[in-house]
Amino acid sequence: MNNQLKPDFSEWEKLPVIEQVLSDLAICYEPDLLKKEYRTHFDFSKANKKQIKKYIDLLLAVQYVWQKLQRYELYFTVFYPVSDEISEIEALNHHIQAYLQDSIIFKNKILVFLGELKNDVSRVASNADEVKNFFRVGIEMVKNTFSNVEKRRNSHTHKGMRFFDGQLIEGENAQNVRKLLSKRFGEQVDKFFTADGKKVFFEKLKKDEEESIKKTKEWWITATRKNAGQSTQMLNGVLSAARPAMYKFLKIKSPYDVIKSLTEKDENTN
Repeated sequence: MNNQLKPDFSEWEKLPVIEQVLSDLAICYEPDLLKKEYRTHFDFSKANKKQIKKYIDLLLAVQYVWQKLQRYELYFTVFYPVSDEISEIEALNHHIQAYLQDSIIFKNKILVFLGELKNDVSRVASNADEVKNFFRVGIEMVKNTFSNVEKRRNSHTHKGMRFFDGQLIEGENAQNVRKLLSKRFGEQVDKFFTADGKKVFFEKLKKDEEESIKKTKEWWITATRKNAGQSTQMLNGVLSAARPAMYKFLKIKSPYDVIKSLTEKDENTN
């Protein structure tokens, strides 16, 4: 291979596996993306383009939610409205709800991908039972990875009277009491509270509210940062394990692997 055609593999190898796989599928679906000098080393005639498109769509759906989950640390840190019509507690609770829901969507998108691949590979494999067992183990691993998220979401959704995080509800209670006393019963409060007593009580409510927000933010910022790394590792593992079976079913080879093999062959020859 001409030295000028040798690609830099270091950046490719740093990519998450899902981006590597999607790049492979995109090139195999549209081989004209490759320069002519590269295309001569590939045989795309047997590639199942209809199925390649199907798996591109499935993995793009996984990628979209995965990328969104990576940004939740930022959402919990800085993404809050400036409008007085939406309180910081309301916005924080919205982030929590959205994060839990997106985590479950992420799990479901991976399971759909694995389920489709299991069915497709099983239909053409000579060892269908082994294939089904392989995917069964993978599917169980994904489900177990998200078991804690589902427990928290179910608790968050179905227990109690309100859809609220347990830590944050203390701040919401303090906020509601303060608003109730100051806005709806302002004159009555002034009749029963001394000026100093009212000040001290309202300051305590405000402090309870702020501490609740601070602790809840810190917890979710830490959790989303940790979960972002774990979800990426899990997705890398799932796709690395599933990739050989998928490529065999689609009758393709990784352009990256082929070009790297040619490059290494040239280097060994020289």
